[in-house]
Amino acid sequence: NDDYIAYLASLGINSPKGNFSQSRLDSVYEKTQMLQASNDGYATLNTNLDIDIVTNLNGEQSRDIYILDALNDVEVVINVAKFRCENNLGLIGCGQNIFGLVPGKIKELVKNRCYTLNSYYNYILDLYETLEDKIILNVLDGIVSCEANNDPRILNCLIMGENPYSIDATALKIINQEPSDDIMLNECARRNKFKFDFECVGDKIDGLICADFNYSTFNQYVKKGSYKSFKHAYNFKQQRPI
Repeated sequence: NDDYIAYLASLGINSPKGNFSQSRLDSVYEKTQMLQASNDGYATLNTNLDIDIVTNLNGEQSRDIYILDALNDVEVVINVAKFRCENNLGLIGCGQNIFGLVPGKIKELVKNRCYTLNSYYNYILDLYETLEDKIILNVLDGIVSCEANNDPRILNCLIMGENPYSIDATALKIINQEPSDDIMLNECARRNKFKFDFECVGDKIDGLICADFNYSTFNQYVKKGSYKSFKHAYNFKQQRPI
């Protein structure tokens, strides 16, 4: 509800999507009460900000994959994403959230070596292939979502599953978008990481659909994957091999 949204904003809770630093992580840990959970003995918080490079010989966009070194110390990964949209990229769901496993200082390097949405998404797929065996569960939090204009929108849904792209396809249906129009899902299907004819269990989607959700004001570019939209989003100039 509105009170809950205001409460989160008052705490200054934000996603550390830029360059990671220990001070930024400490701030997030404290404001989200993860530090308290750790002190109570329920979790060990990550303080390893080192970078590792692993090889994916089947990679289409890159065979050298940058990851957080901390991933070498864990057996499983649970991918938890917020249900949100951005003007230039459409849905930022579980699939794109996997890009968070790339160290913050490397993110812009990777983006600047991609040329189109397709190449950017294929790097994420190369990353997913590399860590697929560790990512055992994906969760998309749509209790309070975020529209493309940054307005909060209550959808009252949680979507969970083994395949992050089936979750994203379900999310697109909930906001009245056609999954087959999504570039990333088409790349996933081409690479046999996702099938459009998947089955959902649990509550029926029909009762959750939000027909007027602000998905993207650049919807035509998001669907076509044009260079114009990606350059507008990240100011990319040319493609260089990674």
